[in-house]
Amino acid sequence: MKIVVISDIHSNIDYLRKCMFFIQKERPDKIICLGDIVGYFDQPKQVFDFLMNKHVHCLCGNHEAMLLDRLLIDEKKEEIYQIKKQRNLFTSDEISIISTWLPFYTLFTDNIKILCVHGTPWNPLLGYGYKDSQSILNYVSHDFDYVFMGHTHHPYIMQQSCGTLVNVGSCGLPRDIGNMPSYSLLNTQTKECYIKRVCIDIDECCFDKTRIHSSVIECLKRK
Repeated sequence: MKIVVISDIHSNIDYLRKCMFFIQKERPDKIICLGDIVGYFDQPKQVFDFLMNKHVHCLCGNHEAMLLDRLLIDEKKEEIYQIKKQRNLFTSDEISIISTWLPFYTLFTDNIKILCVHGTPWNPLLGYGYKDSQSILNYVSHDFDYVFMGHTHHPYIMQQSCGTLVNVGSCGLPRDIGNMPSYSLLNTQTKECYIKRVCIDIDECCFDKTRIHSSVIECLKRK
């Protein structure tokens, strides 16, 4: 079984479409999104529709939790997040769909146990699993062969004696190399797992820079 895992699209339909062009070439059996499809950029509804049409299994991220009023929105960051503005773009039926998403998902296939979370295994919604963090370095789990995480926007694969930790990075707002969104591919039969990156020409993107906070645009320029 081929499984593709993406995360943190953040309303960036341009990056998502470009990544999906290459993802479809992998011929995956399943696509999982670890959450945070909303926030920051200006096309959350288009991202939602795109994912639903592709039958992507979506998790709840902290931005969905804010959208659903399950987490308080930091008023100082609302100008950047744009969550309140985006809330009005969704129908009640669409909000109902989003409200069913959980911040974790488990999968068992080909004798491989997989855990998917938005944050970390010990804090699925809000945990930060940076590669050099002590909590990640000390993490030991005998329950899962693969753990897929998002939230940090920094991709990596870490092999451990008990299994493999994967942060899939961001499909919409990479925080290391701004024009190279990432996704992860796992082949459960061969047990091969990769991080793949897609090079984007930002000048060809159609998002309206006047509707996006300058700090977000600057993030895309990181090299």
